[in-house]
Amino acid sequence: MLCVALAFCLPGLVGHQPWKPDEGYIFAGIFHMLQSGDWIVPHLAGEPFMEKPPLYHWVAAVTATLTSSILPLHDGARLASGVFIGMALWATALAGRIAWGVGHGRIALLIMLGTLGLLNTVPLMLPDLPLTAGFAVAMLGFVAHAFERKWAFAAVGIGVGMGFLAKGLLAPGAIALAALTLPICFAQWRDRRYLRMLLLALLVALPCLVIWPTLLYVRDPVSFVTWVWDNNIGRFFGFSVDLLGAASERGFWTKAFPWFLFPWWIFLGIGLWNTRARILRDTGMQVGLAVALTLTFVLVIAGSARVIYALPLLPALALASTGVLNHVPMRLWHILGAMGAVIALLMASLSWYLWSALTSSGQAPEWQWIMRNVPLTFDLPVSLPVVAVAALLSAGWVAILFFCRRIAQGSLLLWTASMAISWALPMLLLLPWLDVAKGYQDVYAALARTLPSRYSCIQSEQFGESERGILQYTQGIVTVRKEVAPLANCPFMLRQLRTTTAVSAPKGDWTLLWRGSRPSSGNERFELFASQSLEEGRRHTAILQKSTVAQQILQPIPRTTWPPRKRFQ
Repeated sequence: MLCVALAFCLPGLVGHQPWKPDEGYIFAGIFHMLQSGDWIVPHLAGEPFMEKPPLYHWVAAVTATLTSSILPLHDGARLASGVFIGMALWATALAGRIAWGVGHGRIALLIMLGTLGLLNTVPLMLPDLPLTAGFAVAMLGFVAHAFERKWAFAAVGIGVGMGFLAKGLLAPGAIALAALTLPICFAQWRDRRYLRMLLLALLVALPCLVIWPTLLYVRDPVSFVTWVWDNNIGRFFGFSVDLLGAASERGFWTKAFPWFLFPWWIFLGIGLWNTRARILRDTGMQVGLAVALTLTFVLVIAGSARVIYALPLLPALALASTGVLNHVPMRLWHILGAMGAVIALLMASLSWYLWSALTSSGQAPEWQWIMRNVPLTFDLPVSLPVVAVAALLSAGWVAILFFCRRIAQGSLLLWTASMAISWALPMLLLLPWLDVAKGYQDVYAALARTLPSRYSCIQSEQFGESERGILQYTQGIVTVRKEVAPLANCPFMLRQLRTTTAVSAPKGDWTLLWRGSRPSSGNERFELFASQSLEEGRRHTAILQKSTVAQQILQPIPRTTWPPRKRFQ
């Protein structure tokens, strides 16, 4: 179980640049914290960025500092994701052990790891990971209270505080609804001991709920209002999503929940049906369903929606699903194990095949989905330790495949191990190739070479949040956004386009200096212009044009024309 958990959580934590859509702007706040020492107001490319509270930034700044001698800052910061997902898994496993008995902790952990929605989220900088950890710790506190653990109130309070400092009012609101739902629906929670536990938990959470918002208000009242009104209340009720993005579409969660929570929503429904809901008398089921249903209600009625907002559902779903393990037909478990084996075989075969092709010839197969997402030509470096770990993981999965029938809950272990190997092998074998396609370092380096070594300012238009953060980190370039300062009189302008159709030049006297994009980046591209109405822009345009002409004159004659190549049959 431990090997499966490590295989799921560790690959991809280090070894790649900040990726869209979230890592760019999250790491920008961390980078500003490390540079300025300002731990109160997160910044993005020189501007206060109050989308989320700074818990993830704080922990990531610590992990980046501690590992700065051996890892790049962005890799060190990303280790915070490993800390938070480890905390969430630990709390979920302990809640499963307390609620369902010895041996059920590992089952809860494997169920959470085997949820489809957890893939592609662990090795990313996401404030939703400490939010998930907060929900898991609070859920552990409710379970511990029912079994008379004296520390239950501390767990609930810490979970609420973590969730609040991770993402704002969502965690206190949803956990408070769950705390009210339990005594309303189940008689065993209607006593003074439960009320006393909630009051003590509130006292524990109070410093997290008060200290940082107070410091923020004293420091910058405008940023405080932006955080509370626009990014919390406005996102929930929907009146700020047109400005901030991530608007909830009709039927969004109806389409997202079935695959994000797969396969455990099916198992949970079948288990509840087979027990005729008698299992609702068990504490683990009560707490799991209360937390899951209240959070689902909050997500569905909110005006803003993204799939990763459902991550805090996973600990509660895992706890509830652990209780119905023995009430699901064995045939369904066998189907699940076989499905996982097929997926893992396909992903492992594809990963090893692509690795061998890129290391031997530097050429990937000309498949349509590859050409759309990653470059076809890439000289993949070979790291013997990484290849050895990938081979060891592959051998371990084969061993689980052959011996799963001799292991308790073998089908569950096979399914989760299959999810782990399907994620781990691409992250271990193909990460440099994927990083070239998803990262911005190369295209931003080309942009920086086009700009003069010194310039007064550069304006940006339609420039994304993550892109701005990565540009500052990789090249030290901070743009003046046209959306914020439309009258800025800058000699250069950078704009981001997300269309394949021809787009006219910006209004005014601008000359195109450079155009670039990431390899296989779809419709995204960047354009750099110089103003011809300002002396700084005219002078650099003339220098760049002369340099381009000189390069063309001095360019060697291609060997395809002189001397002629000999052709061999």
